[in-house]
Amino acid sequence: MTPGRDPRAVLRAFAIPDAPGECRRVRGGHINETWRVGPWLLQRLNPDVFPDATSVMENVLAVTRRIAERAGPRAGLRLVPTEDGRPWHAAPDGSVWRLYAFLPGRSFEAPPSPAYAGSAAFAFGEFARCMTDPLLPLHTTMPGFHDSRRRLDALAAAADRDLAGRAGEVQGEIDAILAEHELAAVIPELLASGQLPLRVAHNDAKIANVIFETDSSAPLAVIDLDTTMPGSPLHDFGDLVRSMVSPAAEDAADADTVQVRHDYFAPIVRGFLAGTDGLLTSSERDMLLTAARSIALEQAARFLADHLDGDRYYAVTFPAQNLARARTQLALYRRLSTERDRLEALIREAP
Repeated sequence: MTPGRDPRAVLRAFAIPDAPGECRRVRGGHINETWRVGPWLLQRLNPDVFPDATSVMENVLAVTRRIAERAGPRAGLRLVPTEDGRPWHAAPDGSVWRLYAFLPGRSFEAPPSPAYAGSAAFAFGEFARCMTDPLLPLHTTMPGFHDSRRRLDALAAAADRDLAGRAGEVQGEIDAILAEHELAAVIPELLASGQLPLRVAHNDAKIANVIFETDSSAPLAVIDLDTTMPGSPLHDFGDLVRSMVSPAAEDAADADTVQVRHDYFAPIVRGFLAGTDGLLTSSERDMLLTAARSIALEQAARFLADHLDGDRYYAVTFPAQNLARARTQLALYRRLSTERDRLEALIREAP
């Protein structure tokens, strides 16, 4: 391992004791490299995903400071400074490293109950309110991240390239997703026109990015802040629905197992609205289900585009996994669309 990639060598740059204990690699994250070191978490930012790591870290610093100001130092992630007082470390090889104080608690890949789904939604709603009142100025580190039109255009381009020679086998899925361009344009156009306000969004809202108390469903903190930037909380709501409302795995072998669980959807709506606590305008509230449908469609396009490009972005553990993911998201989009009337009613019924 080169010195720039050696976590123990990097640890010497931070203001911590000389003997921090075991340095153990933490698996599960798809983007950055992470190690547990005693009471800390050490991370190396992925330069391929975050080429402007300085802007990412300036955003993270601003977000963690805002949370600490509002709710106290134990309410969220805390960056440990370097020996020279900097909030992150730039290694000689150009890599960027950070050290967090470890947050004790529990995390889940999927909600164990509707109560946990509602609590996760509350946490992200509260996060949106905290970042918006007043609006926290942040860098746009990944332009067009949740522009669904752009994602569908990228799918069309991937189909034309057909780098892996797979387009002929999935033309039905390509056509089905690209046929929904009108829906994909709704929220981007409303944001561009100012009819929906530009706020701050986490942009990776899922239960795995919430730390809960060890003995209850109460949320302690929202984590994984690297994609936080100017955007719309609607996208976070959409991601919450996309990632929690169906019992099917993201890469389900049978897309027919995809369902919209109303007993999960309702607490997600209630939790998110309670967390935002009056922040959302009536126009934003009217777009909640549209956001959920758009995010499911967008994610189907992203998975399918990566399948066509030869699985270059999303890691796969079995052949055609990204295709299975795309079909699952497309099935969810269709379910959300078919059940629009009932789901809209659940939104209207929420306080």
